[in-house]
Amino acid sequence: MPIDILRAVYLKSLTMLLAVIALASISGCIPSDSTRKVQLPDELKQGQELMAKRDFNGAVALFDKGIARDRKQPVYYAAAADSCASASRWDLAVFYCEQGLAITPKTDKGALLMFYGTAEVAYSHLGNHARALELVKAARALEDSPMLKNDEAYVYAQMQQNLDEALALSKQAVKEIMKVDASDATVGVCLDTYGWVLYRKGAYDEALATLQRSAELVPEASEVHYHVAMALLAKQRKPEATIELDRAHRLEPTNVDINNSINELRSQPLVSPEAH
Repeated sequence: MPIDILRAVYLKSLTMLLAVIALASISGCIPSDSTRKVQLPDELKQGQELMAKRDFNGAVALFDKGIARDRKQPVYYAAAADSCASASRWDLAVFYCEQGLAITPKTDKGALLMFYGTAEVAYSHLGNHARALELVKAARALEDSPMLKNDEAYVYAQMQQNLDEALALSKQAVKEIMKVDASDATVGVCLDTYGWVLYRKGAYDEALATLQRSAELVPEASEVHYHVAMALLAKQRKPEATIELDRAHRLEPTNVDINNSINELRSQPLVSPEAH
């Protein structure tokens, strides 16, 4: 699934989640009254305000102050990792996640899941799919949710390994998500993974239909348009594929896969996977 959209699904309630983690870390327990007003430490509150203004460097500087004051508080590492990921600084996101995992108690499920999720995304962006797979499996050991099934299936698709298992996982994720009142973004995430696995398995007709539905649900997701383009190319529909690649490029101009595909499409005659 597209990295940025996937992160949005996971982290849309980041401020409250960080607050809960902070209170749990500082007081040693989760507050029993969920309606009680949550007071964030100054660095977190100010850092979240800077993140809302997209000043990610400023936010990280504040979170670093929190880390310097207390290196055993997972919340500061989690906040710094998310800020780096928001700025597409995947190397730094990995750094903060790994540092956070090293000091987070095994009983702190919320913090662990945040680190696993952000680190998986970062490692995937860096091309280290083996480590991404380790992390999503660790997350599934804590909470076997539909989205984590989706994540594991997507990593397999990226690795082009265990595609039968990936198909089963992604299909189950879609089935489970459809049973709940999920947002369009969440459904689009799962449909994209399912369609991408189908593409990897060579089922181009079904893949294209599934990916096009995903693009309708998450039109702002560059990687969905990239996947649609790949499925169109597999069907030898080059003009439509070019349009989808252009859409993907406008949404994420620095994406290496998208740019490489555009350059290849411009410089070489189309060779369909179906021809092999």
